[in-house]
Amino acid sequence: HASGIILRTVTFTSMDICRRYGENVKAASPESPFSSFVDNSPIQRKERWVTVSVRNPHIPGKDIATFLSRFCTVRKDPAHILDGNGFWTGKWSVLVKLHRDKSSSDGVRHLPESFSLGSSPGIIDYPDQPQTCRKCDELGHWMKNCKSTACRNGQVTGHDTKVKAASPESPLSSFMGNSPIQLKKRWVTVSVRNPHTPVKDITTFLSRFCTVLTDPAHILDGNGFWTGKWSVLVKLHRDKSSSDGVRHLPESFSLGSSPGTIDYLDQPQTCRKCGELRHLMKNSESSACRNCQVTGHDTKDYPKKKACNLCGLDEHVYKDCPQRVKTYAAALKCAQVKQVPPIFNAGI
Repeated sequence: HASGIILRTVTFTSMDICRRYGENVKAASPESPFSSFVDNSPIQRKERWVTVSVRNPHIPGKDIATFLSRFCTVRKDPAHILDGNGFWTGKWSVLVKLHRDKSSSDGVRHLPESFSLGSSPGIIDYPDQPQTCRKCDELGHWMKNCKSTACRNGQVTGHDTKVKAASPESPLSSFMGNSPIQLKKRWVTVSVRNPHTPVKDITTFLSRFCTVLTDPAHILDGNGFWTGKWSVLVKLHRDKSSSDGVRHLPESFSLGSSPGTIDYLDQPQTCRKCGELRHLMKNSESSACRNCQVTGHDTKDYPKKKACNLCGLDEHVYKDCPQRVKTYAAALKCAQVKQVPPIFNAGI
């Protein structure tokens, strides 16, 4: 060959011999005859069937293939993994070929164990996958045993994920953080006891705390029946006083006399009595009013007029709120009934 490289194909009788060959090539000194060999072990370059799981079952298979192609060569499109009854398990199977990486211990570039597509987390699993920390991205330990202070966003040490390191003297202190983790969209699940609550009322209530991107949609079960819950795509507002930089939605609320709950990914634990984080109402030691979360009076002694829990104004209550969707009965009650004058007999 003009370049002085001779290409030969070597076949081994066992996987053990193949593995030892690869180790000898890696450890070869300049004087060793193995130093002239290029390590292209089939163990390092062999294809792998990868199992991909994503929390959101509506993620397109093409998006999964696009993500995987950043780290490997996708041989086959993602296919659904079915159970014994022929139902989809929520997982995909993909045939990929890992790229070579001489800096890796086994000579290949491995796929990330965990990832996110938008706000939906996912995991990747395949044979010979090394143990990887989700925090510092190092091998050989789990995140729960990690002693690193690396940021989980960029795997860089020196600051934590939620810490903003700019000092008042830093030129970066004049910039406002716009992290996609802080301002990313979230799918919110809303439950209201009254199933006849209008969708527009739910949108009106949520718009007090966030930006509503899509109208509430019914969440259906496996048989196509409504579960009594709505799914809404929202965008949380920024709040510098919050620990993670965003203004979170209330965990519980009421529309009129009908209670409801809100649930979404990364929602902090909130006390329904005092409004503080990290504990539940049953463990609250506060005597705060449940209407205004202010100490000094009980809920039954609330000094102000009860506010509307739809729009937040204290000028009226929910049943009289102008933003509330009127039912037929309410519209009929408020309508002005015209008095038709009686028709008298004209003596005909």
